[in-house]
Order: sequence, then C-alpha cells, then structure tokens
Amino acid sequence: MSIRARLEDAQILAQQGRLDGALLMLLVAVAATAKKRFPHLGDAEGFKAFVKRGVQEVTPIKVGGGFSVQFRGESVMIERIFYEFMRNNLVHEARLPADLEVILEPTPGMTSLRVEANRVSVGLGWLDNLVAMVIHAPENAAEFADVLVPPEPAPSP
Repeated sequence: MSIRARLEDAQILAQQGRLDGALLMLLVAVAATAKKRFPHLGDAEGFKAFVKRGVQEVTPIKVGGGFSVQFRGESVMIERIFYEFMRNNLVHEARLPADLEVILEPTPGMTSLRVEANRVSVGLGWLDNLVAMVIHAPENAAEFADVLVPPEPAPSP
C-alpha cells in the first residue's frame, strides 16, 4: 500500500459520507509523509512539524509562530488539533471527541476554524489543505507525478 492509496481510500470514504474514516485515512497519509520528511523525529513531533510547515506553504495563513485556537481552556496549535485530538482519538477511541467536529464550509474552498461554546469546528477546507500538503510534498513526488503540474519555464530574454 502507498500514501497515494490512503488518499484514494479517503476520497472513497468521503464520497460515501464516511467522514471519520476519510479523515483517518487522510491523517495516515499525513503521518507517513511526515515520517519520510522527518525520520529522526518521533511520530507526534514529525507529524506536527510537517503540518506546521505545510500550513505556511499551502494556505494563505502566514503566521510566523504558527496558528492556534482556544480549545479546552488553552491556546492549542492547529497541528496539535490534527494529531492529538483528531488522529489519536480516531485511532484509539474510534471517534472524534464530542467537543470537536468537522463541518462543511458555507463557501467552497474556504478554510474555516470556529471556536464557540466550548466546541471547535474544523471546516472541510482544512482537509483539502492536508491533501495538498501530502500531494505536493517533495518526498511524495514519485507517487503523484501524474497530478503535479510542472512549473512553467521562465520566459527567454
């Protein structure tokens, strides 16, 4: 099996309305890519480092220290949300925690993250960003060569 196969599994599950399963397969692809990029780091550290860098690379969010939200009474980085509260809960509890949900955004292509009444809602656009991080990771270039658009050549002088 491959990282690409995990993304394909995620797509099939999402099309069937099985968002938790799709999210888990996507997070497996993220974790495997992170392990390729940061083999010297542990699973949690590598995963979070990969997502933190990916947020800077594939989203319009350009926050030097990273992106965080208030969750469970503390400021929590987005990469920790994905690893600890999504990935770990899905792997070890077979469900997302009650105070965390994945939602459809009102506008396609939007990346939303809402904190309201002790609940965090992560928009599906974030999952699209995770997919982009995996597909565009140089470590995965061979698996996604057919979907990557080569850069246009610079104009000749």
